[in-house]
Order: sequence, then C-alpha cells, then structure tokens
Amino acid sequence: MKKEKEVEKIPDLESGAKKIVTALNIFGIPTSQSCEGRVTETGITAPFIEMSASSQPEKRFVGQEKTIKKIAKKYNLAFEDVETTLLASAPWKEFEDFKETQNYKK
Repeated sequence: MKKEKEVEKIPDLESGAKKIVTALNIFGIPTSQSCEGRVTETGITAPFIEMSASSQPEKRFVGQEKTIKKIAKKYNLAFEDVETTLLASAPWKEFEDFKETQNYKK
C-alpha cells in the first residue's frame, strides 16, 4: 500500500510504532512523533504516538523553557524527555496555570 511505503521512509521510526503510525496515516490522522517506549537511566518512558497538525508551533506555553528545565532538574529527567511529554499531553502540575501561546491556540 502507498501509506505503508511512505511510513517506511520516515527516518528513525521505531519498528514498534510503524503499524499504528501507518493506520493513523491511512485514516488521515497526521502523526509528528512516536516512541515505542524503553527503560533508560532516568526511568521508564511509555510508548506514545503524537498526533498533531504539521503547522503546530514549537512553544505551547508562555515561558515553557524555564519551567521544563525546572521540572527536568526536580525529577532528574532529560530536558528533551520532559519537553516531548509536555508537547504531547502536558501532565506536569507545574503547567496547570500556564497560558498557552496565541500561536498554539490557533
């Protein structure tokens, strides 16, 4: 199938995410990031597939970089791990009262 061939060309796409990424793309749901999950030095990362518009801005919250650094330090996590989780679902209580940027709202 055409979509399967397109997904095969995605660089660094982990094999554990290929089938679900292909299925989502077939149904017209764009994906932007994925991880099949793993155990790292700082803990366990859960598998995820991020679905978002290709035009989604990098910054979701006003002042997010400073807070990401604070969270990463507090929980002994890598900045990139916190940032990836933040953009996917914003589960950190530190962001509960933050305002989303105007670009993200659009």
